[in-house]
Amino acid sequence: MSGLKPLSFLEPGDNVRAFFYSPDDGQGTGFFVDSISLTFCTTQPEPEQEPDKGRISGRTQRGSQPLVGATVWAYAFAEDGSTPGPVSKTYSIQDGTYRFYNLQPGIYLVYAEIVDAGGTFSDVRLVEVRAGTEVRNVILNLQTG
Repeated sequence: MSGLKPLSFLEPGDNVRAFFYSPDDGQGTGFFVDSISLTFCTTQPEPEQEPDKGRISGRTQRGSQPLVGATVWAYAFAEDGSTPGPVSKTYSIQDGTYRFYNLQPGIYLVYAEIVDAGGTFSDVRLVEVRAGTEVRNVILNLQTG
């Protein structure tokens, strides 16, 4: 169908179509849905920041466009290249932003990924989190390969 976009490319106010199918086995009545209204909520209360921990915030994008619904992980990163944990996970919201709260100070590997009809897109960054601070504007520009 022309004009359809993967969910990751939807913008606020875009229309979404849902299709439901009922098997016609001759034993019952099929059904039709006249209309559906969905409201996606991507906000929740911000947790209280602990003074001895830090934050990471940034944006996921593809090219210059915000990327909605990307999965973003923050892995504690060791100098030997291992990711011994802990691991935090979140998702980018309607404007492509994401945020991690109350992270232990240290080096983190921040990795984002989304899989859609175009394939698997990802990007990664290393950032240092310090107590009582926020590492801002960690941009993840997701690409294939």
